[in-house]
Amino acid sequence: MGATFEETIKQRSDDELQEYLNNKSSYRAEAILAVIAELKRRDISHPETESIRISIAQKQAAQVDDLSFEPREGIPLSISKAAKALYISVAIGVISPIILQFTTELGNLYKLFNLAVILISTAIAAFFAYQIGLGKKWARTVVLIVFVIGLLPAPVILPDSFSISPLIGLLSLAQILIPGYALLLLFKREARAWYAQQ
Repeated sequence: MGATFEETIKQRSDDELQEYLNNKSSYRAEAILAVIAELKRRDISHPETESIRISIAQKQAAQVDDLSFEPREGIPLSISKAAKALYISVAIGVISPIILQFTTELGNLYKLFNLAVILISTAIAAFFAYQIGLGKKWARTVVLIVFVIGLLPAPVILPDSFSISPLIGLLSLAQILIPGYALLLLFKREARAWYAQQ
C-alpha cells in the first residue's frame, strides 16, 4: 500500500475523506490512519478523529501484546502448574524414543525421518508449554485441539505400546494423562475467570 495509497488519498476531496471515516469499519487501520493524517494536513477537523486514532492504536497494541513473549501479570497457580505438567510431558516425549531405542530391537531413532519428527514435535510441544506459562489463551485452545486429535489413535497405540514393553506402555499412558491433567487445570474456574479478563 505505502506511498501509492497516500498519493491516492491526497487526490480525494474533503467529503470523500470524511466518507472514509464514516465507514471506517470497511477499511484497514492503515488506510484510516492515512486519511486522518491527510485531514490534519488540510487543517480539517472531524469530531471522531482523535477517538478513532486512539481506538486503532489500542487494538494494534493489544495485538502486539498477545504475540509478545512477556508473561502476563497475576497468572493463576493452576495455569503455572499446567505449563509445568506440559513440560513434563515434553520430557517424556524425548525420553520414550530413547528408551525404545535401547530396550527393544525396533531401532526407530536411527531412521532420519523418525528423528526429525521427534525433534520437531518436541520443539512445538515445548513452545506451546512456554506460551501456556505466559498465559496465552490462544495456546490453551491449540493444546486442547491437539490433545483431542491425539486421543483418537490412543485405543490402538496404547495396547501396542504395552505389548512392546510395560515401561513404554506406561510412558505412552503418561503422555495422555499428563496433558489431560494440564487441560483440567487450564479450564478450572480460576483459570477461566482469569482468561476472561484478558
